Amino acid sequence: MLLKREVYTGNKDEKYFEVINKLKKAGLKYDIKTDSGNHGADIGRGGAVGRFGQTSSGPTICSVYVKKKDYDAAVAALHN
Repeated sequence: MLLKREVYTGNKDEKYFEVINKLKKAGLKYDIKTDSGNHGADIGRGGAVGRFGQTSSGPTICSVYVKKKDYDAAVAALHN
């Protein structure tokens, strides 16, 4: 059973902050999941050798979720 629904997935850029601000303004709670797009292990150097301590150079992809019961209100807030 899904408890949350996704309302946005994309780069952490101007559009992302616009989505967050609209949800805040509407009084809706949200959760964020981020993914830098990089893997923890460097396959070319062997699976056991990681990239610990290195900064990520790829874009940060963010997904924004709202409670299932708030989905319609979130979509309405985002389209206004």
